[in-house]
Amino acid sequence: MKICVIGGGNIGTAVAADLAGKNQVAVLTGHPEKWQKGLSSYDTEKKITVHTVLEKVTGNAEEALANAEVVFLTVPSFLTETEIQRCLPYLDAGTIFCIMPGTGGVEFFCREMLEKGVILAGFDRVTHISRLTVYGSSVNVAKKKGVRIAAVPCRETKRIARLMSGLFEMDCEPLDNYLTVTLTPSNPILHTSRLYDLFGNYQRGMTWDRNLYFYAEWTDSASELLLGCDEELQSVCRAFETAAHMNLQGVKPLKQHYEVRTATEMTHKMQSIHSLKNILSPMVRQNGFYVPDFNSRYFLEDFPYGLCILKGFAELAGVPAGHMDKILQWYCGVSGKAYYDDDRFVGKDLAEAAIPQNYGITSFEALEEFYG
Repeated sequence: MKICVIGGGNIGTAVAADLAGKNQVAVLTGHPEKWQKGLSSYDTEKKITVHTVLEKVTGNAEEALANAEVVFLTVPSFLTETEIQRCLPYLDAGTIFCIMPGTGGVEFFCREMLEKGVILAGFDRVTHISRLTVYGSSVNVAKKKGVRIAAVPCRETKRIARLMSGLFEMDCEPLDNYLTVTLTPSNPILHTSRLYDLFGNYQRGMTWDRNLYFYAEWTDSASELLLGCDEELQSVCRAFETAAHMNLQGVKPLKQHYEVRTATEMTHKMQSIHSLKNILSPMVRQNGFYVPDFNSRYFLEDFPYGLCILKGFAELAGVPAGHMDKILQWYCGVSGKAYYDDDRFVGKDLAEAAIPQNYGITSFEALEEFYG
């Protein structure tokens, strides 16, 4: 199968290395000169290294996408719309355009693509936990046991789930609708809750002696905030099920997903995930000390293309979301963004966030029509 992987970061490299063993894989990256065709992926659980060879590496979208049957987009959410527009002229009807993960409001950017007959698919979470060791050459990976996927149009979901199960050699569960992917309680509340826990009291001039471990030093206060956001999200889902007649049972509560009952158990779970233990916080070294890196993907992606979206759906559902508000209002304070006006979620900077209201979804009827 001819496959194109867009993006040369952690997940893009892991996907390319995984699939190149049995498929013709092209990588579209902004830095093709830093890549080798031969890739090495080290499985951190099996303790083995696998070597694969790419068909091509290029910075030219037309060349990378030529005859591609499946495309995987793995760039940060804030680059997604730009990349979709760049690819649009070279995508044919019937091509599967798969976004990993498929959260971040990506479906809002794909209307022209869908009109061409391209099939949109989105994973609820990434297929691998991965970290580059050498850019364009080698990566450490831990493959997930299973993932879930939805497609637009919905009738294609089961077929694509079977295809992805075969490609990645893992369970791939088809979901009832794409909104289930959009509302997945992953990075948009996971990362942002932990960021507030880490830097909620930050003021200019504060420093740390070392970079903190994001997961290995997870705290109960982060867990409490995370679970509070998750409960608000579940209330949104129930409101949509009642008013818009949508099946959102696939948006699993985090307690169920992580098999925990309390905030303390969630903390222990986060601290114990082996593949996450060495991940550091978004901090940079300055004058021998560490400070928050507000230019990291954690901030640029997980607020405007993450938590803002969930808050936008909460507004649509008429569901109070005090925990989400707490985190977003803090972010506005440290970033200078104006998401609120007199405590109402109508600030001027929401125009640049991927909230449903910006794409005409302002009623239950519009929600049902868009995702039905």
